[in-house]
Amino acid sequence: ARYTIPLMTESNKEVEMILLIILILIVFILTTVVVLSASAIGSAAILIFGDVIVCIGFLVWLIKKLITRH
Repeated sequence: ARYTIPLMTESNKEVEMILLIILILIVFILTTVVVLSASAIGSAAILIFGDVIVCIGFLVWLIKKLITRH
C-alpha cells in the first residue's frame, strides 16, 4: 500500500499567503541586519582610520599653504 500525506488542498491559498508573509519577513529582517552591520562596520572604520584621514587633510592643507606662499 502507498501512503500519501494530504497537503490541505482546499486551503492552498492560505498556505501560500502564510509562506509569502514568512518570506517577506525574512527578507525584511535580513535587509535590516545587513544595513545595521554595514553602518556599524563603517563607523568602526571611521573611528579607526579617522586620525589618518585628518592627517592626510592636514598635510594637503600644509602643502597648499607652502606652495601658494612662494
